[in-house]
Amino acid sequence: MRSRRVWQEWESRAGDALAISAILWFGFVVVCSAWQCDDAYIIFRTVENFWHGLGLVWNPGERVQSYSSPLWMFAAAICRGITGEVYFSTSVASILLAVATAGLVAFRIEGDRFLAALAVAALSTSAAVVDYATSGLENPLLYLLLILVIIEARRPDSARHLLRLSLLLALPLLPTSLIAAPRWSVDSALEEIKRGRSHRKARQARSWLLRQIPKQLK
Repeated sequence: MRSRRVWQEWESRAGDALAISAILWFGFVVVCSAWQCDDAYIIFRTVENFWHGLGLVWNPGERVQSYSSPLWMFAAAICRGITGEVYFSTSVASILLAVATAGLVAFRIEGDRFLAALAVAALSTSAAVVDYATSGLENPLLYLLLILVIIEARRPDSARHLLRLSLLLALPLLPTSLIAAPRWSVDSALEEIKRGRSHRKARQARSWLLRQIPKQLK
């Protein structure tokens, strides 16, 4: 019995060490592959105009939404406000978001640490994941939000949290006009979920959101 307990403890520590090593390796690969694509400068210029009092625009005086991800644009604006520059600070933020995603995959998604380490190692071999983790776009933020949604979805009573995270997950993908959803559609749905009568209001909120997507894709 004692030897079995010692073996289980050793196996647990070895699994944790292997998972942490995989996370560190993933972070190393992301750092070595760090770059900023040309589309990122659309957000960078918008952020610079914002901090110079010219508004969230590409050209001063022209009220045109130049960015495609409101949530990431505001995150870049926060980085710019803290550090005074936007290029390196968003790169660091992207790396931290990507590593945080790998950490959640290793320690919250999969209970078996050896399988978790294998999953993170597989992520480090994916050019799609690694290349766009530091592209200056919203991808690393989307990775993290997607994992958070999966974690919430696996909880027994997750309807309210899942609705909120699903709306949050939509922010990096949809224009600002979709963020201004009617308060009744979201607040009423949440209230009905709290009371255990989620179907009607949740269907109304979902129907409204789905109707907006084709409008934004025209």
